[in-house]
Amino acid sequence: MPLHRTLPLYALLLAACSAPPGQPQTAQNIHPGADCQDACGAGFRWAVEENLTSDAKCRGEGDFGRGCRAAVAQAHPFNH
Repeated sequence: MPLHRTLPLYALLLAACSAPPGQPQTAQNIHPGADCQDACGAGFRWAVEENLTSDAKCRGEGDFGRGCRAAVAQAHPFNH
């Protein structure tokens, strides 16, 4: 099939697969996962709200620190 006939199909396919526009990353629409609840989830949400780019502020070995480090690793995977 010629390219000029398939181009509209490819454009529709790309539009259908794209993410919805205008959805900022906030603590309400980012979920830490099933294994991170309570204190871990609180640390995760805190790191997202503070927009941390480094896990240096994620202190402690408890669940809060683990959630904080998980959020930083998820949002900025190449900053380690």
